[in-house]
Amino acid sequence: MYRVCCSAVLFFLVEAAFAEEQPIQFNHKIHIEEGLECRDCHTLVHTEQTAGRPLLEVCAGCHEKDESKNPEIRKVAQAIERGEEISWRRIGRLPDDVFFSHRRHVEAGKLTCNVCHGKMEEQKTPPAKPLVKISMKMCTGCHTKELISNDCLRCHR
Repeated sequence: MYRVCCSAVLFFLVEAAFAEEQPIQFNHKIHIEEGLECRDCHTLVHTEQTAGRPLLEVCAGCHEKDESKNPEIRKVAQAIERGEEISWRRIGRLPDDVFFSHRRHVEAGKLTCNVCHGKMEEQKTPPAKPLVKISMKMCTGCHTKELISNDCLRCHR
């Protein structure tokens, strides 16, 4: 009993240690309801390997002169006033030996963001850790289903 209990506590502590809190409690749901799409903020998704974190200039497009009483929106407006990028924190990370291109999967593969990232469009606050646990089994399963090569060197460098 003691060993099981300690293992559960250790697991919780390890999970908590890897949880990230964002500097702004960004509401994905409300932005989607306003008609934005993932690529409107994650602007590199169609051209680069990474999707990119939202740049201040993207936020400024809507929030530059925002007089909202919402403290989270005020944080955005203050960052814009100061000209300081928001220090968004990365919550997911692939192993160093894995090569992944958002551009290839979104443009050529026509994958939607929620396949790998889960239902971010329903999130009212930023998740502290990924909604979907990315694993080699998940990736190879998709490649097999779509008749795409599972050759190791395709993804591992």
